[in-house]
Amino acid sequence: MGEVFLAVHRGVAGFEKLVVIKRITADLSADPEALRWFIDEAKLVAQLSHPNIASVYALGRAEQDYFIVMEYVDGPDVARLLRHLAKLERRVPLPIAVGIVEHILRALDHAHTRRDGRGLPLGIVHRDISPHNMLLSQAGVCKLADFGVAKALSRATKTRTGMLRGKIAYMSPEQARGEPVDARSDLFMLGLVLHELVSGRRVRTTPDEAALLVEARAGRVPPLDDAPAGIAAIVARATAYDPAARYDDAQAFLQDMRARADYFAAPHEIAAWLATLPAASPEVLAEHLRVDFDTIVSGAHADRTPTEAALGAPPAPQRRFGRRAVAGIFLAAALLTLGAWLWRDRAPPRVLAESAPASTPVAPDPAPPAKVEHGSLTLTTIPWSYVTIDGKAQARTTPLKNLRLPAGAHRIELQSPGAKKKLTITVIVPAGGSITRVIDLAEEGATPTR
Repeated sequence: MGEVFLAVHRGVAGFEKLVVIKRITADLSADPEALRWFIDEAKLVAQLSHPNIASVYALGRAEQDYFIVMEYVDGPDVARLLRHLAKLERRVPLPIAVGIVEHILRALDHAHTRRDGRGLPLGIVHRDISPHNMLLSQAGVCKLADFGVAKALSRATKTRTGMLRGKIAYMSPEQARGEPVDARSDLFMLGLVLHELVSGRRVRTTPDEAALLVEARAGRVPPLDDAPAGIAAIVARATAYDPAARYDDAQAFLQDMRARADYFAAPHEIAAWLATLPAASPEVLAEHLRVDFDTIVSGAHADRTPTEAALGAPPAPQRRFGRRAVAGIFLAAALLTLGAWLWRDRAPPRVLAESAPASTPVAPDPAPPAKVEHGSLTLTTIPWSYVTIDGKAQARTTPLKNLRLPAGAHRIELQSPGAKKKLTITVIVPAGGSITRVIDLAEEGATPTR
């Protein structure tokens, strides 16, 4: 429904904030119903305030063009992440997968239970839960976006009976049939996403849209055979054909997942894992995404990510709104900060002693003890582990951040009570530098423990 652009809002005293601007396409702006849907999205999301929902800052108009100013999430959407992993022949680690789904469940719980100023339920159903609308930040926080097709009691524009909105590949059977939907339809779609995250395969892959719609209406979901029994049971219940057999609400889904999943990756663990993937480099973002607020560069969370632009893909054409389009927009949000990533300790400069005069004989000083060079180790494991380094148990568990160690090789033993596994690795700490390792015990050939 909208074109998506990336921009920088600049203010006084060097204030700067990356934002996303979503503008209704020219062909749809002439359609009164489409325009009302676009405006309804902004009004709807403005009523939601949750750390796992991408925020809307403002709704604006430039001549005949309506646009929404939204939060910029500095990482890939989950669909792009899955495609990247498929090329690498890797899967999302199970703790990461359930951690992502946990974030979306929190977002849905907030949206589904939100009430208006009079205490009446808003009756929000997202209706487009898919990896494309799940944005993963560099901080390891997943945010739900794109409420453009959401159903709400308060919407000025209602979907006509039989009209389909959303991605067919993830629709619940009742949504695919054009029937009324409630929160359990969103949970069905999220169950399909969890299936895909764990298996690495999309459930519905039929290329023909008509055949895909028939498949969605049938509602058949293959069992998740290559996953722990608890996770497979969660997916089976969330994707049950009959809505009455599914979880009643997002809170029930979340509680069952907490009871059955061995471990949820925390945001810092998701971030550490994401940082190992080439497509998620914050340095690239920091160096290349600097444009004026009224110069809109296409590509954010659309067909081309900012990272791809920075890595040398052909530049997107620049488009410019008039200054009236952005004048007066108030962005009530904190300054976006791109942290100092991969900061390295530096060895202090050497100080050369002054030489004694040549004419004065002096006794040689005793040789100073050899200087031991040091470096630092940052270590994250999924799940957390007890750590023994060179036979000495560490007082802290993972994650270890910038642990100072003598330069050279070190033998590290990891033991994870949550995963019931142990692993021994060797790391080489560079003199005056640092090394970062992220260990997924499920993929590293760890030995099971009792």
